[in-house]
Amino acid sequence: MSDMIDELDRFIDHARSMNLTPHQMLDLQTQICGVRYALSSKLAEAERAMLSSKDKRDLYLVRETLKLQAMDKKLSTTKAQDQVNDTVAMELIHQEVIRTKIDHAAIKGRMDTSSDMLVSLAQRIKRAEQEAIENRLQTPRNH
Repeated sequence: MSDMIDELDRFIDHARSMNLTPHQMLDLQTQICGVRYALSSKLAEAERAMLSSKDKRDLYLVRETLKLQAMDKKLSTTKAQDQVNDTVAMELIHQEVIRTKIDHAAIKGRMDTSSDMLVSLAQRIKRAEQEAIENRLQTPRNH
């Protein structure tokens, strides 16, 4: 996945250059779209992993809270949850949730940035086409 993100970063950095021909911009659009397509499945996987880790955390908290309350009928839900949240197991689950959020955000951020770059490239290509038309109209023709 990081190879695809690195490749997308290279294409975006290259697309920032203002010295590109329309043909080069079209090539970059195609390359960016190809990487975005491949990354879209990775984004879906990252989202599933993030949601799964959150579900795992929530399930663990409920299950362990109920276990503690079953052993001590006078233990409040808040105190039981505090005890569960203070465990090493819960800390590891929290770390997994954070890691999956970071992975998801990294891919999503790249997808958003590349989307903006595709819009920018389309605008630059259109402007180059318009300039070419204007130059042809202004250039006198020899008969």
